[in-house]
Amino acid sequence: MKKLTNEQFNEYTADPLAADDKVRKWCNVQENRYYTVAVWPVARAGEVRVSDLHRVVRALKISKSNQAQSTS
Repeated sequence: MKKLTNEQFNEYTADPLAADDKVRKWCNVQENRYYTVAVWPVARAGEVRVSDLHRVVRALKISKSNQAQSTS
């Protein structure tokens, strides 16, 4: 378990979805892992818990229509 600083926690609570990349960087959470940030009770606010579950991180699908045409 890791804990956000007061500044980090305030930034997270202002916009949790926008802070996802920052929380992952601050707490070294891998891209394929789920995490939760405690906001209540106050004594535990800012605690980051990483889940044992894995999430699927998909790469961009490359199709023939969005590749550059080669001339033969």
